[in-house]
Amino acid sequence: MPKKPKKKDYAFLIYILLLVGFVVIDQLTKWIAHSTQISKDFGGFAFTYVQNTGASFGILKAGGTYLAWISVIVLGLIMYFHDRFPKKARIFLIPVSAGIIGNLLDRLTHGFVIDFINLKVWPVFNIADSLIVIGIIALIIRLWK
Repeated sequence: MPKKPKKKDYAFLIYILLLVGFVVIDQLTKWIAHSTQISKDFGGFAFTYVQNTGASFGILKAGGTYLAWISVIVLGLIMYFHDRFPKKARIFLIPVSAGIIGNLLDRLTHGFVIDFINLKVWPVFNIADSLIVIGIIALIIRLWK
C-alpha cells in the first residue's frame, strides 16, 4: 500500500510552486517591458521602461556584480535560517526570495534590473521589488506579534 504523503511534503511543494510562480510572473512582466520598451502614461501612474544598474532608489549605480553577490548571500542566509523562523512566518520568505531571484536573474542576464512601474512620487520599480517589500513588511508584522 502506498504511503500517504505528510503535511510537510505538501507544504514544501506549495512553497516551491509559489516561489516559481512569483518568479515567472516577475520575469514575464519584465520581458514585456523590455521587449516593448514600454512608455505609457495613465495620469496618476505610468509604465516607464528603466534599466536600473544600481539597487533601491538608484543607489550603488553600476554595482551589478557586487549586488548579484549580495543577492546570492542573502538567499543563502534565508535558506540557512529558514527553520529558525516561526512556522507561521516562513510563508513570507517566499515573496522575499522570489523577488531576490527575479532581480538576480536580471542582473545575470542583462547586467541591470528592468524596472517599469512608475507611481511618479516614488522611484520606478518592478514586481520583484514589490514582492520583497511586501514580504519583509508582512514578516516584520508577523514576527512582532
